Amino acid sequence: MERAAAAGVSQYVILGAGLDSFAYRRHDLLDRLRVFEVDHPATQRWKRRRLTGLGVDSPAGLVFAPVDFERQTLRQGLEQAGFDFRQLVMFSWVGVTMYLTLDAISATLATMAGCRAGSRVVLTYNQPPAVLGGTTAQVAAAFAGIAAEMGEPFVSRFLPSQMDQLLREHGSARSPTSGRTRRGPATSRDAPMSTSPEPSGWLPPPSCQLAPPITSTRDNQPAEIATSSRQRAFTPSAGDA
Repeated sequence: MERAAAAGVSQYVILGAGLDSFAYRRHDLLDRLRVFEVDHPATQRWKRRRLTGLGVDSPAGLVFAPVDFERQTLRQGLEQAGFDFRQLVMFSWVGVTMYLTLDAISATLATMAGCRAGSRVVLTYNQPPAVLGGTTAQVAAAFAGIAAEMGEPFVSRFLPSQMDQLLREHGSARSPTSGRTRRGPATSRDAPMSTSPEPSGWLPPPSCQLAPPITSTRDNQPAEIATSSRQRAFTPSAGDA
């Protein structure tokens, strides 16, 4: 994010922010960067109560944007929070897509695609059981069970080619991927995939932790995924050019 800010990005949107502490750790960037924490309203209320209880003040450059992705569009939430669609933005969408339906993911990508050209997103997504093996598959299944028991089951998964197609359908210009598709013993197919060079101004995407397999459907058609980090530069739609 430091490199992105130096390249002219003035807004940082953290989707599914949870207990993210970026704005509290990087005061040195907040004089030129507005940080928007986007999360479920209930989660943000809990976080803000905890911060108040601990005597932690919110930095001046931090904006809370409560959004229920399944009932409200990202654009609506950002507009209400004072986000400027005319300025460059970096989106961080890590550890979130597995909880969303395909329709909600598509709606979020559509909002990103409507941002100023050159805006970018780092995202992660989860892989289906078919591309897992051995201990990895066992651990993934265990995490899926835990998430379901907590009332937050994983509902979306994609293969890299499917995520590529989904992103391109929403105006994405580039798709470098970092991470491994796990298929058992290492082979040439396990090497990190890059569909284009890393765009300038980017920090390397965050390391992906193993995430459980999930199931997603739209019109009763399953969507499969691979755990990965992906960097994208979006071009604006005709109406935003």
